[in-house]
Amino acid sequence: VMNHKRIYWIMHISCWLLIAKMALKYTQLSINNYHPALQYYTAVFMFGVVSTHCYKLIVDKYQTDAISIQNFLLFPIIGNIVIGFLFLQLDLQFTDPDFENKYYTDFSNYFSLYLDDFWVITPWFFFFHFLRYAAQKQIINERFISMEKMIISAELETLKTQLHPHFFFNALNSIKALMILDHEQARAAVDQLSDLLRLSLNIGESPSVRISEELKLSKSYLYLEKIRFDKRLQYTIDIEE
Repeated sequence: VMNHKRIYWIMHISCWLLIAKMALKYTQLSINNYHPALQYYTAVFMFGVVSTHCYKLIVDKYQTDAISIQNFLLFPIIGNIVIGFLFLQLDLQFTDPDFENKYYTDFSNYFSLYLDDFWVITPWFFFFHFLRYAAQKQIINERFISMEKMIISAELETLKTQLHPHFFFNALNSIKALMILDHEQARAAVDQLSDLLRLSLNIGESPSVRISEELKLSKSYLYLEKIRFDKRLQYTIDIEE
């Protein structure tokens, strides 16, 4: 996790150093400011670092881990539009007034500047979501590897008395397929398999078993089998109070 954080900050700062430099090329700065280029460069860099990091915090808090259109299109587009608009306001604050009055005479001129700001910050969103995807995939892979080691080394004889070994290999194959198609469901499947293994070990060592534990074990088993058989497996759980 620390490695991904370090990569994020290196990418984050490097991107905005480059974006600020690119923005200097198409912004007609006011000559009334003291060292206008330095002021503008610093303002763009600080604005970009703060605004896009706030975007990251919002995404980390509210966005799901599943691979979906929402994750790879909707969130970046909305973020890009909002931050691009704020970037436009920053540009206008530093643009030479005479130049603005002469060349920005209608909506199309401002929209053209907005598009410049929009496209110049797009690489940041691309790198951020690519890095986020890589981090999610690594977490799932680590959980998957840990689960495989548990199956191999964690009291196999006890597990064999509870469930057929082929079930575990089928479950692992199903999870492998889900890792490509749906990260969120793959993570849920890993959690269900982990619960199943833990409950199997506890039940095997305990002289008595609670109904709630047996029910949880059954639900985990059926959840994993449902992934494998999909619509071919239909079931209901009916328990009297």
